[in-house]
Amino acid sequence: MGTVSATAAAIAFGNEHLAGIVLTSSIVNEKFTGAVPYQKLEAIRIPVLVLHHEYDGCKACVPRDVSLIVERLYNAPVKKEIYVKGGKDPSGDPCEAMHWHGFIGMEKEAVNIISDWINKPALK
Repeated sequence: MGTVSATAAAIAFGNEHLAGIVLTSSIVNEKFTGAVPYQKLEAIRIPVLVLHHEYDGCKACVPRDVSLIVERLYNAPVKKEIYVKGGKDPSGDPCEAMHWHGFIGMEKEAVNIISDWINKPALK
């Protein structure tokens, strides 16, 4: 539920207290309370990175619905959506860290993508 909370914080505190947010493996399914695309995303006025694994099998984080987040970030000065694939040996619950949801086998690559973006938020 980290992305739900991060999104709520960005809406509540905006650029007064936050420089930007990174949303990974976001809850996008509207059946889940607080799903990111259904929050008041138009209130976010800080840079946003949305990072998701193409093979995420979590029913709350369906990859095909992730673009709804970026589409609704009308007032974010910078918004970027990145899908990754790769990694290896997913196991267990598809909604947990040891599966694609947690970027298993490509954690370092995911962290590098995030840190590079934090250092220089960009559209492309």
